[in-house]
Amino acid sequence: MKVADTSKSSVYRLINKYPHLKKQTKLVSNRKLIPLVFRKYFNMDLMIEDEKRLLDDSNDKKQLIDLILENPNKANFFWKMDWDLFVTVSYKNEMTSLACHNKMTKLFHNLQHYNEHESSLRMLFTTEEYGVRDGRHNHFVLHSTNKSIIPAIELYIKEQFSFDHVYIDDYNKYKPGVHYICKDGLQGDSWDYLH
Repeated sequence: MKVADTSKSSVYRLINKYPHLKKQTKLVSNRKLIPLVFRKYFNMDLMIEDEKRLLDDSNDKKQLIDLILENPNKANFFWKMDWDLFVTVSYKNEMTSLACHNKMTKLFHNLQHYNEHESSLRMLFTTEEYGVRDGRHNHFVLHSTNKSIIPAIELYIKEQFSFDHVYIDDYNKYKPGVHYICKDGLQGDSWDYLH
């Protein structure tokens, strides 16, 4: 009750009013244990943060559905594959499309060599122009058959692009990662699928 900054009676009224919340409580030694997540019901800031997260998830799913409907070919083919990481590399220096392609190809081959006996890898990448300055950046998804080496792969990517801005996240099939990569179409030397 102290964590939620509310009274015991307020918590019990909430639990009794919403049966699905009551199922989340536990009775231990004749004491009702209330999960910490319940504190959001008594704290406006926590409720707003949770609402924002839910809206963001909902918007991601809407965007994904729109992208699936707009890109029925290659994007859906790649979307059905397993991926482990979604990565963006924003280069410090201006890069041509060919230079970005070469960097991604070199990264893939180095990762393959680095992990040749532990895993097989797969990568899909695209090169995009910046909207506010000259140069380009890369988005890519990566899959490894050996999940235990993923942290080492993340570290290797960060080391290879230590002077650039690198964003790495676990791949989530229900966010528009692959469809975002394919949004401008897969043509020319601005993309590649390496395996």
